[in-house]
Amino acid sequence: MGVRGLSSFFTLNPDLSEWKDLHSTKLVVDGNNLIYMIYFTSNLECVYGGDYDGYATAIRNYFSIFKSCNIELILVFDGGHDVSNRKLKTTQRRLQERLATAKAIAKTGAPNLKILPILAHEVFKDVVRELGIEVFQCSFEADEEIAAIANYYGCPVASQDSDFYIFNLVGGFIRLDSIYTSPQIVTAENGEKNWHSQQSKRSKRKHQQLSSSSSSAIAPICAPSMLQKEQI
Repeated sequence: MGVRGLSSFFTLNPDLSEWKDLHSTKLVVDGNNLIYMIYFTSNLECVYGGDYDGYATAIRNYFSIFKSCNIELILVFDGGHDVSNRKLKTTQRRLQERLATAKAIAKTGAPNLKILPILAHEVFKDVVRELGIEVFQCSFEADEEIAAIANYYGCPVASQDSDFYIFNLVGGFIRLDSIYTSPQIVTAENGEKNWHSQQSKRSKRKHQQLSSSSSSAIAPICAPSMLQKEQI
């Protein structure tokens, strides 16, 4: 669920990240994050039926850019089991906020409010299956599996979850919202023009590793979102 304040810390300290050309590689993507990001950045209308056709088109267009850059995506989704119940209160709070937003939209139309339609997850997964993209569904939270798959292939992770700034990722961490989805045309040495890649902001932690003591200190300072004030 992220480490509160850590994304802002990296935003305010741009020297800790670097711009990279991303092409001809695997990329492990936090599927849950991507469902929301594509919907809310595609100017879709959530009020009247969810605009699912438009959402499906936006998903296909998004993935086509990665294909043009020869990027093989691996999508990993969280599961619904939380044995420790550490996230129960956070999950309940978010569901209550979602319900309040839905009620406000139903009463007033509220064009300034947005909510992910109930079938958005199914539409996303249907399109992913149609495109033949590799998908993993976890039983529990997927963070550790995402990191393990990425390290196995030596490729980056793309997510909005600031937890990944802490993970030791050999291929680096890329915030999903930092990826330019307009590939650049470049001229290769042989004179051919090729699609290059999205430019992505990748954490430099593979070059500037945090020590275990530093990582331990960051967590209580930034305060994970699942903790209440009295627990910090």
